[in-house]
Amino acid sequence: MSPFVESLTENVQTALERAGALCASVFVATPWNDAAPGILVQVGEGAPVPELAGLDEAIAFTRRTLASGDTLSAATLPACLTSEAPEGCLIPIPLLATLWPKLASQPGGAGALRRLADRSGSRPVAGWIGLRFPDRTWWKGLDRGHSEVVDLAGALAATYVSLYGILTDPVTGLPGRGELYGTLRAEIERARLRGLPFSLLFVNPSGLDETNARLGRRSGDALLREFVEHLHATLRRADTVMRYGGAVFALPLGDVTAEGARLVGEKLCRTVRDHAFLDGTVGLHCSVGIAALDPADPVGLEPLDLIRRADQALSVARRAPGGAVVLWQPDGRVARAEHLDRLLGIFTGQAERDYRNMGLLWEVLQALSVAQGTAGLAQAVVERMGTLLAPSKVGLFVSGKDALQLVAGLVRGPGGMVRLEADALTGDERALNERAFDARATRTLEADPAPSSSADVPRGHTATAVPLLAGERALGTLFLVGDADTMRLDASDAPLLNGVAAQLALALDREQLSERQRALDAQQQTQLRAELHSLRHALQQARFVFRSQVMSDLLATCRRVAGTDTTVLITGESGTGKEMLAHTLHQLSPRRAKPLVIVDCGAIPASLMDSELFGRERGAYTGAQQRAAGRLAQADGGTVFLDEIGELPLEVQAKLLRFVQEKTLTMVGGTRSQRVDVRIIAATNRDLEQEVREGRFREDLFYRLNVVRLRIPALRERPDDVLFLARHFVESMALQYQKPLRGLHPDAEQIIAGHHWPGNVRELQNTILQAVVLAEGELLTPDDFRLIDEARSRLEAHAAPGTAGAAPVVPAHAGSGLPLAAPAAVLPSAPTSALTSAPTSPLAAAPPSHDPSGFDEAWRALERELAVAVTLAADGSAPVGPPLGRWLSRDLVLEAFEQSGRVLARASVLAGLPDTTFARRLRQAESEAATTRTVESWEGVRVAIGAVLRAADRPAANLVSLADDLLLGLVVGRVPSKVSHAASLMGISLPTMKRRLEGRAAATVHVTT
Repeated sequence: MSPFVESLTENVQTALERAGALCASVFVATPWNDAAPGILVQVGEGAPVPELAGLDEAIAFTRRTLASGDTLSAATLPACLTSEAPEGCLIPIPLLATLWPKLASQPGGAGALRRLADRSGSRPVAGWIGLRFPDRTWWKGLDRGHSEVVDLAGALAATYVSLYGILTDPVTGLPGRGELYGTLRAEIERARLRGLPFSLLFVNPSGLDETNARLGRRSGDALLREFVEHLHATLRRADTVMRYGGAVFALPLGDVTAEGARLVGEKLCRTVRDHAFLDGTVGLHCSVGIAALDPADPVGLEPLDLIRRADQALSVARRAPGGAVVLWQPDGRVARAEHLDRLLGIFTGQAERDYRNMGLLWEVLQALSVAQGTAGLAQAVVERMGTLLAPSKVGLFVSGKDALQLVAGLVRGPGGMVRLEADALTGDERALNERAFDARATRTLEADPAPSSSADVPRGHTATAVPLLAGERALGTLFLVGDADTMRLDASDAPLLNGVAAQLALALDREQLSERQRALDAQQQTQLRAELHSLRHALQQARFVFRSQVMSDLLATCRRVAGTDTTVLITGESGTGKEMLAHTLHQLSPRRAKPLVIVDCGAIPASLMDSELFGRERGAYTGAQQRAAGRLAQADGGTVFLDEIGELPLEVQAKLLRFVQEKTLTMVGGTRSQRVDVRIIAATNRDLEQEVREGRFREDLFYRLNVVRLRIPALRERPDDVLFLARHFVESMALQYQKPLRGLHPDAEQIIAGHHWPGNVRELQNTILQAVVLAEGELLTPDDFRLIDEARSRLEAHAAPGTAGAAPVVPAHAGSGLPLAAPAAVLPSAPTSALTSAPTSPLAAAPPSHDPSGFDEAWRALERELAVAVTLAADGSAPVGPPLGRWLSRDLVLEAFEQSGRVLARASVLAGLPDTTFARRLRQAESEAATTRTVESWEGVRVAIGAVLRAADRPAANLVSLADDLLLGLVVGRVPSKVSHAASLMGISLPTMKRRLEGRAAATVHVTT
């Protein structure tokens, strides 16, 4: 602090002389020093003003005045205050005010001002100038010297801020690295003279980076300050805490032995681990490295040696999980530990040299940040080195094919620094660079000053070559030659050169990698452009592919409707492309730049539908730990697509009606209405008018949604599109999966054109996809579509009269191509004892196969395992059974994904689902698997699912739907009169369960008649 005190003394003496006062005093606060919270300097004759008579009086007066808030505003110039002594006055100095003319003109203080101003809006730190005159006419003297006093106050403020920024850390207010060197030098000398021990602790708390990333810089700074307060509370009052750099704090402990330092470190680790920071939200642990000075040690240690030892011990402590306390030992185990601070040693405690070192590092880093290319980096660095170090030669070499190559260099001539040519290097200089490069270590060559020296280096010069290392690889060398009298560099600057070389090596390595990557990108650019052009051509820009007139009329209507905000209801069978039409409406609308949010009403459980649509407040229900916006709010400004709107529960329909009418919503658990600007598009494959008549859908909501209705015709209603779509799918999928296919065989086209396609475009796409993936020739033949004929033959075989044990058959399941057995409600249930050996309902009958050891056998095994699971669940005492239906769908999707090698396209073919549907179900399945647990008896079902998927003769069917129907038959057969229990076992809502039962009953009537 002596430079600061000297500056204060000079300033107050000048104020005394200019104002004509008898006595002058200056007081400034020193918040970085807990032991001395202020500095008071007095000069002149006579008694000072009473307010600044002593340090305690000055501190009390400052606090009292700050509390009143008078005259210390940063927005005004200081005003004089009358002292308690009538012949005295006081001039306040707001040391951090930005309107001081002198302060504003001082460079370099902005960083300190910014960080100090962050401190929770505290008032400016104040200082005072007190003047006492011979009599009560003091104002006359003040009039003569008031402007000079004001200028002095501004200069004092600038000096204060500058010294504060140099001597202290701006975040924590602790002394910085420069002060640490001076403290260590004094403590080491004191320990030697008095024969006392001394220890240095490096403390590094963990978790600070995570806090900065998670909570922001301000919270990270607050955590640092709280950690420092915890250190002060744990240590002795006389102990000093300093910030070495980053998150490393230095504790110089005088009169403390190595064992005592170890005990202190263990106490720190223990108390930090047990303390909860930031109001209990953050937990930390710390690592401690210790270097101890033994006064009996014959080897004299310098401050830098002690710092290296503490840093090496800390690097070892960091490797231990949960932190550790490590004492540096002279046996070499810790001494050989590689320290982590590459710039260790560039600060020497000598202000002029430290300023030069920091300036050089800053210049080099700035050059590296803006330069481009290897040559640009090299030229920028050698220019900075030539300016700041004044060498006679400076050059940068990089590794070439056969030898080091000079990339950039400068040589000092009569007119200054000029370009260094490679042929201007001497043989010794080239050899020096080669030796440093090969040895991966700095090499120096000093010429003999005698005239008889035969060295190739000029007399009195020193040449130094520093390798540029990126890990274990040497990228080149940094080379300097200079006269010892002119070049501002000596042997003690090795850490500086190593630090510069390390940063330069990182930049060169990054740039070389970038150059190689750019070259690779250039080679691939033509190929990528060609592939992209082909892919775009194959997939086309239009989402819809058609040639029929009915689809042309539909798209024309869609274009007319898209430009308005009218609510649209899209109807059509499953697989016709309702979601694709919603995408088209959104892309053609003025809202295309805003989000399109898709809500699958059939995939969200009824209990969660309210919060999914409208959002929830924190604490709205058990498990609602955070506030979450609903799907409607997420679509603000864009479009929301409500798919399968007919699946909405009646209680949610009422709330949705209010939103459709007023475009306002209230979150679950909330009280405040929120307005949302969104366009609504709804879709369903149900007859909503029939649903309204039967009381399952609100009539008022139906009319609100049915403003414009777009009906997508089934694929069988537009036969012109069947082959056109099939050829399009073959072309695009062949390109996507890199298959050498030229198209469809005429016989295959005949099969495709003659198929009914109950699953519409989705079934056609899925069938083509499976054929393309499994195809081996250039044309898709009828053999590639054998599963279509196989499904038909199975349908005929099941429907043929006289088949032993055959159950009546209903029409094929949509999109599956497979028959669905009749519902179990019309047939007697199997006895409980037969559950493990025989089907309990006709639904259990597996689709037949020509290979009895293939799919049929695996399907029957799945049925048996499901029967066991249903029996155990139905006989349980719990009023709500486990959701076996959701478990079954989830595990079938996950198993298909695993068996396909986690390739989405293969997995969707394996499960019999379209790519988009499988991807959505996979996300749901993975989410459920991470949050739910199944019972032990379910493991057998998982094994059976795997066997079904591995069967070579499995049908090209929607296995998820077939398995769900199989489970439904087993559940209905087990609990025929308990609809609510059956719904819980299927994992669906009660209204959905009733609709499924009604559908089964209708199918039964159709079959029996």
